[in-house]
Amino acid sequence: MHVVAYFGLWGYIDQLLAEGVDIEAANYKGLTPLMIATYDGNFMTVEQLLKRGSNRDARDMTVLRDAASRGYSAIVDVPLRWSGGRGLNRGDKSWGTTPLIKTAERGFADVVEDLVCEEAAKDAHSGNVQFLLSKGANPHSKDED
Repeated sequence: MHVVAYFGLWGYIDQLLAEGVDIEAANYKGLTPLMIATYDGNFMTVEQLLKRGSNRDARDMTVLRDAASRGYSAIVDVPLRWSGGRGLNRGDKSWGTTPLIKTAERGFADVVEDLVCEEAAKDAHSGNVQFLLSKGANPHSKDED
């Protein structure tokens, strides 16, 4: 399953599961197939593993965090759809920060925009955001140092 995840050979997932391969098996580094597929940016493999029950929060390394921190906007959408945004504001034990903050630090503007839009859609104050935008607020403005 790890080879499938690494090379993005998602079409073999069902065959391996039918043969009894554990979708959550960790390799010698403690990485699951889902972690490997996310790290390597294999969008379809990530989606297929999640559809078949892979644990997106294995070893405190969330799919959302890993995809966001690498700038994989296509993969970021997958865990957001599957979890309804769960984990978006959850700090990470190893980083001590959220996916949004880590992604912003690394300069992936398109992924930051995806994460902010997802949060604004859930936020009870999203009406405030819409009001400010309707009045010409620039969501891309930066603080002056």
